[in-house]
Amino acid sequence: MIKDRIIANLIQEYQKVHGYDPDILALMFYREGMSINEINEVYGKIQPQAVDIEEVLIGALMLEQDAVLLVIDILEPESFYKDEHAIVFKAIRELASDQEPVDILTVTEKLRAMKKLEEVGGAHFVSELTSRVATAAHVEYHAKIIQQKYIQRILIGSSC
Repeated sequence: MIKDRIIANLIQEYQKVHGYDPDILALMFYREGMSINEINEVYGKIQPQAVDIEEVLIGALMLEQDAVLLVIDILEPESFYKDEHAIVFKAIRELASDQEPVDILTVTEKLRAMKKLEEVGGAHFVSELTSRVATAAHVEYHAKIIQQKYIQRILIGSSC
């Protein structure tokens, strides 16, 4: 909380003194080690993202084993906007690379073994991801949207 106020005050001071654009300031703080989510909380800017698609994609990966093979070469954990989604995807990816089955139970157990289950919101969060899935037919298309949003965030970060 104090860190947020300090950063918000710094942004205001930089604006007054140096006349920097607020977007540039947010990127400067990003380069100083703040996560995009921290900047968004303090600054109120939302970076390019598709959180709903992230949720549907991860849910589909847990429901359809073959879906993992379609997206494993397109996405990295860093591609996801929400940290929780990145962690769950990393668990799915590790299961797939170990040729283990990918489903709600194995992902939950993998997260527990990684000591990340509570960090993502618990077993309930993992199971909720599957409730939004109507079909796994479009996972490759969804993966490309997520990757496109990630590339846009990188471009914004490198534009300063």
